[in-house]
Parts: sequence; structure tokens; C-alpha cells
Amino acid sequence: MAPLNGYYDRSEAEQAKGYERHDFLAGRVLQSAELNEVQAYATNRIKALGDALYKDGDIVRDARAIVNQDTGVTQLESGAVYLRGTVRGVPSGTITIPVTGTVIIGIYLIEKPSQKPKPGPARPGSRDA
Repeated sequence: MAPLNGYYDRSEAEQAKGYERHDFLAGRVLQSAELNEVQAYATNRIKALGDALYKDGDIVRDARAIVNQDTGVTQLESGAVYLRGTVRGVPSGTITIPVTGTVIIGIYLIEKPSQKPKPGPARPGSRDA
């Protein structure tokens, strides 16, 4: 996913150097980039573990499709599926499929960035003041 404008994340460069953790010093200002890097490290580690256990599209829990072979009405159970590095909840639903031939039922992920927060008033002493 492409980074949003105004969000700074050096995690790929830092990981390429072999860094595995961030240490924070009392009395030093914490930067948003450091928080983004810590989050990226954690996400990458969890994804690596998940990828060792599952592949994209693997059903982790429930998510069965129950097909009425006469009508093609298919009940999709809620459940959980591994996709793009995490286990994602899948809601229940109903679809109608053809009763002849081969039908493939799958899922897809729609990514959209969260809205960038609107800037509030600058704090006294900040660089924007």
C-alpha cells in the first residue's frame, strides 16, 4: 500500500541495515516516523510468521459455502480467512451460482487509506506556530 502524503516511515531502510528494534530515550522527542517504523516492524514480523503457516486465501475458521444443488442458492458462512499477512473476518452472505459447470468462489481485499486528519490549531512552540 502506498504511503500517504505527510506520513514518514523509514522502516524499509532501517530493516535493510539489520535493525530489529527502536530504543527511546527519556527527555527526547518521539517522532511520528519512529512510531510508524515500530508499527511496520511488528506488522512485518507477524506477517512472516503468518506466511510460514498459511497462504493467501486459506480458510482459518468456518467460512463454508453450502450450495443447494437444485437452485444454486449458496449460503456463505461467516468465518476467518488469511489474506495479505493477517487473519481477516469474513461476513456471512447469500449468492446464487450456476448449477452446471465449475464455479470458483473467492474473496478479495479492497484497500483504501484512512483519511488524513485535518490539522488543528498549532500549539505554541511547535514549528507550525
